[in-house]
Amino acid sequence: MEQLTSIPLISKAICRPSHNTGGRGVDIQVLATQHNLPSNSKRQLQFTAFVPEPHRHHQVLCSGLPTELQQSLINSPSPSGRRSLIAKSSSDGVLLELWAHNRIVKELLVPKNLHGPIINDGWFSRGAAWNPTESIIVYVAEEPAAEQTPKFGSSNGSSNGSSSGSNGSSSNGEAAAAPRTWRGVSAAVEDWGELNTGKRTPSLFALNTETWQVHKLSGLADSDASWGQPVWTPDGSGIVAVAWPHKAANFPHTSRRLGIVHCFNRPCGLHYIPYQAPPAAAAAAAAGDAGQQAADGAAAAGAAADVATVPLTASLLSGLSPVFTPDGSQLLFISQEAAAASGVHAATSALYSLAWSGQPSPSQKPHCIIHAVHKPEAPGAFPGLYAFSLHEQGFAGPQTLLVTSQWYSQTAILAVGLKDGSVTPVTSTDARQGSWTLQGVCNGLAVATVSAPHHPTRLMLAPVPASLTDSSSSSSSSTWDWSPVQALEPDLSLLPEAAAALSDMQCEVLDVVPTVGDTDLHFQAVVQVSKSRAGPAPAVLVPHGGPHSAVAANFYMPFVLLAARGYSIVAVNFRGSLGFGEAGVQALPGHIGHYDVEDCIAALDAAVAGGFADKERAAVIGGSHGGFLTGHLMGQHPERFRCAGLRNPVLNIALMVGVTDIPDWCYVEAYGTQEGRKRFSAEPSAEDLAKFWAVSPIAHIAGVKGPMMFMLGAKDRRVPLDDGWRYLEALRSRGVETRVLVFPEDSHALDKPQTEFEQWLNLAWWLKQHMG
Repeated sequence: MEQLTSIPLISKAICRPSHNTGGRGVDIQVLATQHNLPSNSKRQLQFTAFVPEPHRHHQVLCSGLPTELQQSLINSPSPSGRRSLIAKSSSDGVLLELWAHNRIVKELLVPKNLHGPIINDGWFSRGAAWNPTESIIVYVAEEPAAEQTPKFGSSNGSSNGSSSGSNGSSSNGEAAAAPRTWRGVSAAVEDWGELNTGKRTPSLFALNTETWQVHKLSGLADSDASWGQPVWTPDGSGIVAVAWPHKAANFPHTSRRLGIVHCFNRPCGLHYIPYQAPPAAAAAAAAGDAGQQAADGAAAAGAAADVATVPLTASLLSGLSPVFTPDGSQLLFISQEAAAASGVHAATSALYSLAWSGQPSPSQKPHCIIHAVHKPEAPGAFPGLYAFSLHEQGFAGPQTLLVTSQWYSQTAILAVGLKDGSVTPVTSTDARQGSWTLQGVCNGLAVATVSAPHHPTRLMLAPVPASLTDSSSSSSSSTWDWSPVQALEPDLSLLPEAAAALSDMQCEVLDVVPTVGDTDLHFQAVVQVSKSRAGPAPAVLVPHGGPHSAVAANFYMPFVLLAARGYSIVAVNFRGSLGFGEAGVQALPGHIGHYDVEDCIAALDAAVAGGFADKERAAVIGGSHGGFLTGHLMGQHPERFRCAGLRNPVLNIALMVGVTDIPDWCYVEAYGTQEGRKRFSAEPSAEDLAKFWAVSPIAHIAGVKGPMMFMLGAKDRRVPLDDGWRYLEALRSRGVETRVLVFPEDSHALDKPQTEFEQWLNLAWWLKQHMG
């Protein structure tokens, strides 16, 4: 297990024109993470690669050993690759570093009264936005604290701490004795739930690299919304950004902020913000400690008079991830309208465009390029778009956009024809070959990553087919020549046990027919098992969380670990999963605890029928909604499973609804989309609580016989700790064998390096104890 954990995994690749070849080649900065178990952190590694020209992608020059990057909030290179903005946290605020020509050009300390920590969470922000001249950089940061809290404990008994000597110094400059003081707490402010605990409202700020001013963008002051995902307009006159209203229009019976991480049903929309620079900073910024004085001067001067923002997607409930086409004639964006309109947390995406002439109008209606697909036209046909973001470097040609999307039980890269809405995979759609992620296109070279159950993440390169450079070309006629950058693959000769496990890995994708409900909505299960096994192997059924997410066939350390130990992993994409059409997504709400449970049993039976799994020896392990299914399976089908593992499971929705950051989930999944949205309330009725209890695993606890092991995160706000504890106490009162691990610093994902290591090591031991 330690060897598998130590394999570096590529997390991102940044490609920019190479200045060493007059701009013809491509420089690729490859970022990877490696678990550092003793420090419970992840090392950030950087590799560099150089491709002389796109058609010479087989002749990649790579640096030798990687370098370890220091932790930073943002590391955002400019589009030309000549400059870079790096942001670091500081006890006094945020430290901004502007790099150019292999050196730091300027360092600024942004004080806390200007803005809070920078946000680069992959949701509100994915880096910084540079204007066309690379002189102004817009980024996302938390609003400053709304109030200065009082100081208590001063010498005269007052609460403002303003008496003489309270600052610990006397009039002659010498240190003086003073009573101890403390700051009071400020009024509580709502946040966005899981992974956003204690974080203030996201907003947009700009750094001017000519005046060295930092200021909040005009036009945002009175909006009751959070802002993020900024991009500059092609002419640099303004910014297009996403606003998330704090009151959800699709759930009108609540005024609170609902949890937002992994919740694509939260209403949001695009807005145009004309850029207006603030008044000039104090003249003192030109001399002395210019960096600090400029930041202080900007804070004192404030922003310019507010300007009017222009809503661009008012006709839609959802609009996010804006990008402009290379010629600047269209603004493209993703809409999660199917999720926002139905209330499910994720659904089929749609791709929209707005014609852009530099004068945006709120009356202009967006044009839908790709609609949500209800059902695929045929088995293996396009199942719909499941893309949650567009890459700023995703254009393979003037009329061809590359998008990463769920495609049944894998992720694939799709070429979208912007004129005709055609969709063509440009990577393999054989899930056994792995899952792909686009990393960008630069100078005619496409950069991607791929991982599969039998190999960790690889960097892949392909020249863009010449036909796509023609504005009238169709993506359907193009062929792609992908090749790996072998010099950047981990040397598994130093990890012989991990290498042996990977080389022995077999992956199969099973098509499964439902046994209840609409039996035309077929789904899949991904099986991972040792090729050298002797006959069917003991099965570990793994339903995913969500429930509206999906298992993608890729490298996942726990699955490799368990398969190498002799188990057959059966990961189920039951109905409700993404990547199979909108009809499949919408089939589950109102039927949780029934359709998804029986789909899991059907998947296990399919693995048994295929000769992969031993019918008499099976266990089930699941997290979140997968833990919900694990509890149901142990209670409804106790004869099928010898033991179970549950990771932050949903076990009693009647308890969960009052303490979770996503109470809307409880209503929509239990009642169905229409009834659930109508009933959603901050005050569940007795009828609601009875319904929630009836569809929960707690209703079937009397049927549980097999041993159950729990892994719980003490800081989980999605399925708070008490949900697991109360169910656990009920099991123990019934004499069921249990074991529980509580990770005090973990939230819902349970993904800290030590946490991941300990929970899967314990689960492997638990399986050995009860499965043999």
